Amino acid sequence: MSCPPDITAASGMDAFTQLLESYVSPQSSPITDALAYSGLSHAADSLIPACTTGAGTVEARAGMSYAAFLSGITLANAGLGVVHGLASALGGLFDIPHGVICGTLAASATKATIDKLKLTDAGENALTKYARIGALLSENDSKNTHQSCDMLIKRLEEWTEILHLPLLSKFGVKESDIENILDRTGNKNNPVKLDRSEIRLIIESRLK
Repeated sequence: MSCPPDITAASGMDAFTQLLESYVSPQSSPITDALAYSGLSHAADSLIPACTTGAGTVEARAGMSYAAFLSGITLANAGLGVVHGLASALGGLFDIPHGVICGTLAASATKATIDKLKLTDAGENALTKYARIGALLSENDSKNTHQSCDMLIKRLEEWTEILHLPLLSKFGVKESDIENILDRTGNKNNPVKLDRSEIRLIIESRLK
C-alpha cells in the first residue's frame, strides 16, 4: 500500500503488457488466453485507481497483484512481443526501469502491430483479440473489430498521459542511439513481425 504511484504505474504497466502480449502471441493456448483475459479484466478495473487514488484501495492493489501473478504464468507459457524485445535492448543499454520501458512503449508498439496486422489476412485472429481487449478497456462492446482496436490504442495513449510515463530521452536515449538499440531488438512472439523501420518509429514516438 505504501508503494509510490510512479513505481506502481511502471510495475502495473509491465504486468499489463505481459498479459496483452501473451494473449495475442502466436504461441497462446486456450488456457493462457483464459488466464490472460482474466488478468487484463482485473488490470482494467484496478490499474488507474491503484496509481491515482492516494495509495489506492486494498481492492485495487489486490486486483493488480492478481493480474501481475497471472502475467507471469502466461508469459512463461505463451511468450511476449516486441515491447519486451525493445525492453531487453533498452534495459541493457540504459539505466531505465523495466516497467517504465514497457509502459511508455505499450501504446505505440500496440498501434504499430495493429496497423501491420490490418494489412495481412493472417492477422485476423490477433486483431480479434486486440479488439476484445479494446472493448474491455473502453467498456464499449463494439462489433466492429477495427473500431475496437482503435479504442484499445486510444485507451493506452490515455493511460500513458494519466500515469505520467516518461519519455525515453529522460534517461539519456538519443536519436543517435537508435541503430544500436535496433541491433539488439527482436520481435519475440509478436503476432506479426515488425521490420527495422517500423520498430524505429516506435522508439522515435517516445523519444521527444
